[in-house]
Amino acid sequence: MTPRLITSLSALTLATVFGGCASTTTSPAKATASAYAGATSFPRDAMKELRLGMTQREVLALVGQPAEKEPASAANGEAETWRYFNTTDPVYRDVAIEMEEVAYVDPITGIARTILDPRPEMERITTRETFFLVFNQKGILADLDYDAVRSRER
Repeated sequence: MTPRLITSLSALTLATVFGGCASTTTSPAKATASAYAGATSFPRDAMKELRLGMTQREVLALVGQPAEKEPASAANGEAETWRYFNTTDPVYRDVAIEMEEVAYVDPITGIARTILDPRPEMERITTRETFFLVFNQKGILADLDYDAVRSRER
């Protein structure tokens, strides 16, 4: 083999090896309209200021109108439940879903063998947050709760 051929093969092998290295960092992307269907963004900092015993007017002044209002049964002493929703922007990342055997020839020793190469696929991650405010029959904030559901799609 000529030195030029060896250099070319070595460069090609290095380009193939290092070209296959993929970043696993996450990157934000634009969301589709369906990702925000039925969601409103609640003011996160204002939600931290909520305290039990506040009136409905005080809550409205602090965090605004809820996305949903649901009357509750009078048997348990609750008058109304308010819900605020927030859907985060989706985050996309590559994940290895399976390994594939690939033929490989070591450029230095010339020995042929197989290596395992990951087959990546794009994964979309979104988080749907719900903030529940429960008022008693007098319109006083009696309970509050927070729930977050993380969904992954390929």
